[in-house]
Amino acid sequence: MIKDGVVNAQIDAQPGDEFDSSTPAEALRSRFSVLPGASEQVRNEVFRLRHEIFCDEFRLFDKRMDGLEQDEFDAHSVQLLLKHARTGQPVGCVRVVKTRPGNHAYPLPFEKYCGEMLNQTTIDLSSLPRDKIAEVSRLGVAPTFRRRKGEAHRPAPLLDAGVENSDHVENPRRYPYILISLYLGSVAIAHHEGIETLFTFTEIRLVEHFQRLGVPITPIHPPVSHKGVRLPCMLDVNETVAGFQPYVRGLYDEIVSQMDRQYSGGMSDGLEIKTGKSAT
Repeated sequence: MIKDGVVNAQIDAQPGDEFDSSTPAEALRSRFSVLPGASEQVRNEVFRLRHEIFCDEFRLFDKRMDGLEQDEFDAHSVQLLLKHARTGQPVGCVRVVKTRPGNHAYPLPFEKYCGEMLNQTTIDLSSLPRDKIAEVSRLGVAPTFRRRKGEAHRPAPLLDAGVENSDHVENPRRYPYILISLYLGSVAIAHHEGIETLFTFTEIRLVEHFQRLGVPITPIHPPVSHKGVRLPCMLDVNETVAGFQPYVRGLYDEIVSQMDRQYSGGMSDGLEIKTGKSAT
């Protein structure tokens, strides 16, 4: 399924990804690298992957001569890239769109698309400090990393068996690492950026996916018709980070640790693990 540049896909291991690990965090570390957009090189890799997914494959946007898919929101967004640890191949991407510097009143993507419908939300959006809100957007997975053979050129179901069945949720071999890494990575970026409220505008099944991770994500408006049925939602970033269950905590801390190393290598400030709990 697709929304404003979000492709929801089912994920499986790739050939050569066999591993021997006891926790989801160790399995994630052995298979994927999580990189924030701290350098132009990483950002361009994200834009190139987005062009492959959203322009070449799904034709949501016009193709660009430079092969880099970008829009007006990228100038004030933080990008995230997931890469295959063994091959270095780009796997997936997502961005966290912040409000525009110097003009915080400028709408986020979901505000732009929903327009006057947001006057009927369950919360007063105008009461939120604009510099403390952001939106998850442009989440996509490379075609070669979607689950079923033959589905590389069409969207696949969102949920993975490892999340649908609680008996398997802590089994490293059944874990949907790609999508969960992108979800948790977007929360980590928001936390690092001092964002307090994070919005999503996507299909209902993605909301259910978040909820299965124990994320307190809340609908703020009835479903909206926009390239399918979409549900505007919000989550409290600090509450989310403080309330992760142990198996999710381990994954989140591993993602933050990887991101911190990248920030430390190219930026003056690191991405601290500010969980309120000890890392696992």
